[in-house]
Amino acid sequence: MALSEVTCANCSSKSNQPVKETPEVNGSPDLDLRPAPDRRQTMSQWVQECPTCKLMCPDLANPPAGAGEALKHPDYVTMAADKKALPLVRKFRAWAYVAEKAGQYDDAGFAHLHAAWVADDAKDKSLADMQRHMAVMHLAQARDRGRVYPRQKGAAEALLADVHRRMGRWDEAIHEAERGKSVTDQPFIDALCDYEIALATKHDAAVHTTNEVP
Repeated sequence: MALSEVTCANCSSKSNQPVKETPEVNGSPDLDLRPAPDRRQTMSQWVQECPTCKLMCPDLANPPAGAGEALKHPDYVTMAADKKALPLVRKFRAWAYVAEKAGQYDDAGFAHLHAAWVADDAKDKSLADMQRHMAVMHLAQARDRGRVYPRQKGAAEALLADVHRRMGRWDEAIHEAERGKSVTDQPFIDALCDYEIALATKHDAAVHTTNEVP
């Protein structure tokens, strides 16, 4: 894994951080946009952690405004020091906290969703559901502010439908998919929403990929 020296904007300490790789994609992403296996292996590179002040965000050199205040909060301190948590879940949750305090609800939502993927791999459904619940809360708020796929009408609703479906929230999944169909002007997103409705109607909470969309 390639490393690069980064200076933390919060405490000015220097540390070696992994360089985010973008390998070629072989395969289709999941319906919640979890990347194909080749790119899943890079998840450990998505959040940097300062060894000195414990700030966690995608780029220590360019954190959100107010990040320094966020990491002083007792909730963040406890989260950052949680040795019982899965290492990647700890990082994604900490980044979600920083993003939320900065008003970046889209980033917070995706960070919680990424934590859910890690929990899926660990076969911890309770943790995965908790992280998806947090993801829905933040992504819905960001969607309503035009911060989630603003150029792809209906895409935010399709994503929210899938996150609800994976938790077994069938009515909510169908509602979001129908909302997506009502606003989209793109055939694939329309078909994706139809597929989410069909899966939710069958009470199917399994993983499905975009290449399965009829």
